[in-house]
Amino acid sequence: MLHEHGQLSGIVDWNVPFAGASQGDRGFDVATLLFYFYDNARTREHLWAHASAISGPRWVAVYLAHLALRQVEWSVRHHPGSPSERRFTETAALVLDDCEAVQP
Repeated sequence: MLHEHGQLSGIVDWNVPFAGASQGDRGFDVATLLFYFYDNARTREHLWAHASAISGPRWVAVYLAHLALRQVEWSVRHHPGSPSERRFTETAALVLDDCEAVQP
């Protein structure tokens, strides 16, 4: 992540194995960042708006639901009873509540 004057200015993803691979989805990348900063209301609002501008709010909800399932499953399987499990279970509950509020 790149910062300039205390502000996020860019994200560099080095995971392209060859020129022209066209990997990734910007909307999913922003939604991933959103999920991991969901407990920060100001950042959450900004990233929701940015991800929605890229992919639309319905796809952001799909991406976030996927991330919630993936992270909670990982935490339960690999770190049962840990602070990480509690954090991501609580985050997932907030995420899913917000996802359910997105209009079809």
